Amino acid sequence: MIAFEWVNSAIGIIPVKDFYCPSRDIAEARTEKLPALLVSVGWPEDLAELFSATVSELVGNCFDHNVGQWKDVQGCWFEAQIEPSFVRVFIADRGQGILTSLQRVLSDLNDPIEALKKAFTEIITGRAPEKRGNGLKFVIRSLQKIPNVKSFVFISDSAKLSFNDSIDILYIDSHLEKIEPIKGTYSEILIKKI
Repeated sequence: MIAFEWVNSAIGIIPVKDFYCPSRDIAEARTEKLPALLVSVGWPEDLAELFSATVSELVGNCFDHNVGQWKDVQGCWFEAQIEPSFVRVFIADRGQGILTSLQRVLSDLNDPIEALKKAFTEIITGRAPEKRGNGLKFVIRSLQKIPNVKSFVFISDSAKLSFNDSIDILYIDSHLEKIEPIKGTYSEILIKKI
């Protein structure tokens, strides 16, 4: 089973242990290994640290916004394929999604595409009034600084954000589309050799 199939399956099942992070401490332990793994395949240390922080933000959101809100399986799917010629990361959770999370602070927000746009272009959190986290805007800013990002996909509810070859947030509307709804969030990043 792959991450997208897992997040979209009608019945939640616990993924294979290589990819399953049932708790934050397990997820953090896995993301903390990323910089050394990236450096081992030729990444400069500064880019390895930046990409790891980006992945940590995505993985952390799986827990920050879903405590007590899981549809069935708590935790997240975190898979990192690290090769000399490419790095691909998959992150998914079967939680409440961006729209429901943001509705806690923006009660009139009803459109999943608008919710995804706000999440990636504004410093906003579904955990207000807490002022914490870097937000998904940090993810975009970080990916813009990393060379050879071939694709970035983020799906929540029935909204999909996808970039290929370049991440130009000024034209975010042209990268958003409505799709069949999924049961949580899903993200995928592909970076060719640095």
